[in-house]
Amino acid sequence: MNDPEKMGDYMRKITFSGKQLLSLINDILELSRLENQGNKLQNSQFNLQTCVEEAAGIFRSQAQSEQKEFEVSFDIQHRVVLGDPQKLTQILNNLISNSLKYSEPGAEIRVSVREFDFQQYNKYQIVVEDTGIGMSQAFLEHLFEPYSRETHFSSHTTTGTGLGMPIVKSLVQQMSGEIRVESELGKGSKFTVILPMPVVFDQPPAPESAPVQRSAVDLSGLHILLAEDNELNMEIATEILTMNGITVTQAVNGAEALRLFEEAAPYTFDAILMDMQMPEMDGCEATQAIRRLDRPDAADVPIIAVTANAFAEDIAKTTDAGMNGHISKPIDFQALCQTLQALIQQRHSDDASL
Repeated sequence: MNDPEKMGDYMRKITFSGKQLLSLINDILELSRLENQGNKLQNSQFNLQTCVEEAAGIFRSQAQSEQKEFEVSFDIQHRVVLGDPQKLTQILNNLISNSLKYSEPGAEIRVSVREFDFQQYNKYQIVVEDTGIGMSQAFLEHLFEPYSRETHFSSHTTTGTGLGMPIVKSLVQQMSGEIRVESELGKGSKFTVILPMPVVFDQPPAPESAPVQRSAVDLSGLHILLAEDNELNMEIATEILTMNGITVTQAVNGAEALRLFEEAAPYTFDAILMDMQMPEMDGCEATQAIRRLDRPDAADVPIIAVTANAFAEDIAKTTDAGMNGHISKPIDFQALCQTLQALIQQRHSDDASL
């Protein structure tokens, strides 16, 4: 692709989407923390309008592909506030994704932000409203209880853990806010969140631009074996790696990764990125098979697990299988670069000492 502006836009969307997806991995653990001990606010100065536009903007393509109208509007005087943008983004992500999930083609989803109480601690009203399938009055009484699901939703059209709304309520309460919901079967739902946030009047922060994922570490010239069975994940990871001068050999499952490694000349690959859940042979099985090969690079080639499973027992399994590191999905490229650099330097240091 020869259009830097378009590529930059793609990378910003990928970066923001990745951060959103990564936050979902910890939903169950987060709800437990919220219920047991709370979760401290990280107050910082941020542009409220930019935060909402970025959070909502990531859903535009989904709404368009599902033939749903999607609109975001603002009626605010002060845009720079003091608060926790990450928690606000989590709230918006849950509410907007629910509106899309529980609506049919032709539905309308509207996000609006209004400011009132023109004092130092202004209040901001955020409304996410849709003309979707709505909820029964009986279910509304249990909406904010963990694992609650509306019984009339068909399993083949909806997915989820039933944790989204309890997390939203906990986050809103942490931010000293309130949340209300109005809904009617067949007509849609309206969520209203009111949050008090101090206005920042002096020296508004410069607008942040999400960086194109280029590494501060020069990894150009490396040859990586990438094992990933998801086509979209493979495409995105390959594009980011090649943009940074890394040669990528693709394997669609663990068995193919083993075959490609075995057929290649020793030290062809500087490292292996190994997805954990793949058909035919999973990441742990492929790693164990590679480590057993009778060739000089089998024992020390860096193998990094790439997985959405962030629990301690899952990470322990990768270590037991012979992997050298662990990267959570979606890939944080800067973290990957740091891991690659450290492992490759360690490998070269070990070779030099022999």
